[in-house]
Amino acid sequence: MAKKRYTKKIDWNKEKAESFLNEPRLRKTLSLVGTGKKVVDVGCYTGDIALAIKNKGNTVIGLDCNTEFVKMTQKKGIPAKFANFEEKLPLPSNSADLIVAGEIIEHIYHTENFLKECHRLLKNSGEIIITTPNINFWTYRIKMLFGKTLPFSIESGEDTELNPGHVRYYTKDSLIKTLRKFGFEPEIVTASNLLNRKVKLEKIADVWPSLGYHLIVKAKKK
Repeated sequence: MAKKRYTKKIDWNKEKAESFLNEPRLRKTLSLVGTGKKVVDVGCYTGDIALAIKNKGNTVIGLDCNTEFVKMTQKKGIPAKFANFEEKLPLPSNSADLIVAGEIIEHIYHTENFLKECHRLLKNSGEIIITTPNINFWTYRIKMLFGKTLPFSIESGEDTELNPGHVRYYTKDSLIKTLRKFGFEPEIVTASNLLNRKVKLEKIADVWPSLGYHLIVKAKKK
């Protein structure tokens, strides 16, 4: 993340929030959260994910580098703070049972610092759930065979729908390797879907996550 602070605003309403939470990636992520935990939602976006985690019986705090998203999360009754994910996160060490970092790691230049900070925040045997686009999504593989450009390549600059500011991409194996390098042991590895958001082949994505649309990994702090 080249910028430390964002103020991007989005048009958001209840219908969009419900549709968002019903996406395979979000439903699978929320199914892994559990209950009775102190959770940090890193990249809390509009606060809807944090609220869903809270409603499962957890205590939640949100972090985001977008000041508008921090405000939106706070309005939903969730404590939230501004955070630059390239630097030290504004929470004490050993203070969280679980970190949820959905669609964040692909935006991070200093991955080492980010994962070390997540490791610092977690209690012993705490867990992290990471989701990220899969560069080995099966339709991407076919497109590359025919010399096609992927819909989202490596980008930088203005954060827009067609240019979301991704600076890294992961495969299942590279994400697992990265997590292990910085002190996490993957326990659950799955993917959001095998096609797209509307056509649901989620069970198959559980069997072959390396072909899925978004990777979803739950890992424990070692």
